Amino acid sequence: MIIKKTGHRSDHKVAGGLDGPFTLDEVVVHSRLHHHKSVWVVMSVDGTKKTGHGMAAGAMDSAIIAISEITGLNALVISLSVHVVANGNDGSVSSAYCSMTVNGLSVVGHGHSADLVEASVAAYVDGLNRYFYESLCCSPSDRGDSVSAKSDVN
Repeated sequence: MIIKKTGHRSDHKVAGGLDGPFTLDEVVVHSRLHHHKSVWVVMSVDGTKKTGHGMAAGAMDSAIIAISEITGLNALVISLSVHVVANGNDGSVSSAYCSMTVNGLSVVGHGHSADLVEASVAAYVDGLNRYFYESLCCSPSDRGDSVSAKSDVN
């Protein structure tokens, strides 16, 4: 069994530097070859820590199930793009973009980390924060077809 645990905190800012309600605190992935991936996600929702669990064929699908359990939001992921930039001996940085639709609103989240799964999960959470901001703070005429945001995982 391979166990990957990340304990990085990702503070999410949305348009204008406002805080979103969701903060990614931890992602734990349990993986065995030819078996479903089991993922636990720890997030803060408006400052309250919550834990969710998901199990699916892939780590990202499992993380999405766990995040949906925590947030109550179900997003349809349209595309997920991950780019890894190698920095020689210093390691690499993964940057992820997640295009999704939540309740009819298209958003794009962004995240990056040294770990590609963590960057992908951060991008998904960032997209949910973007959805929250756009759906509650802006009228449909104030926003375009989609919005994008940036989130970092240290």
